[in-house]
Amino acid sequence: MAHYYDPQERLNEIMANPQDSLEEEARGLITEITTCAGISLADLGITGSILLGLHNLTFSDINLLVYGLDKAEKVRAALRERKCDRISPLNTAIIERWNQEMLDWFPVNEAEGQYAVERRWNYGLYGDRFFGIHPTRTDQEITEQYGQHIYRSGGPVHIRAIAADVREAIFQPAVYRVEDVQILDGPSEAQAITQIVSYEGRFRDMVEAGQSLEALGKLETVDGHPQQLVVGTTQLAGQEYIKPG
Repeated sequence: MAHYYDPQERLNEIMANPQDSLEEEARGLITEITTCAGISLADLGITGSILLGLHNLTFSDINLLVYGLDKAEKVRAALRERKCDRISPLNTAIIERWNQEMLDWFPVNEAEGQYAVERRWNYGLYGDRFFGIHPTRTDQEITEQYGQHIYRSGGPVHIRAIAADVREAIFQPAVYRVEDVQILDGPSEAQAITQIVSYEGRFRDMVEAGQSLEALGKLETVDGHPQQLVVGTTQLAGQEYIKPG
């Protein structure tokens, strides 16, 4: 029999009656986030191993969902501004490992890799426990139905552009609306690109609106029109990136 695991329902169960020490920690983190960010329990869910009840008290992380753009922005502001007294930045060992992974996995230099790691606001430590917060669109923010558009894969494209709207870059996939596209390498039709879509989480939330960015990814047509550049594909694994340009 199929079973649906509801992140919000599970979170409410933990808040009402935690069953072990990790669930107690999760309840504390949830309380801290809602208090310092000014959001409600209804804006959060819990995912990962705790959602399924398969967590290990020693090494499992706490992974939370925050629903909706406006609520996610509040959480991001609270964490970036260090408003949550019981939440600490990541330790040196984690930062150094992530920096090395950027160099090993993507065509970036050391400074660019460190910049990408520093932009990852949604991870931290609650006591000694590693946690992640994952912004998720609400049902009302999902405006496209499956099969509504036809997407076709194209070849690699290297562009520079201005980030016109980065609000949806907080999600995954991250969406950057762009303008003033310059083709650094690739077909001339890439001039029509209006957005960059990243399925690679390390390239979420990379720039602010109005900032220049550089990206290498795969051109994708939408209903026959060359409309977007996609980062995070198997076709260009190890070659793709988004960075300030």
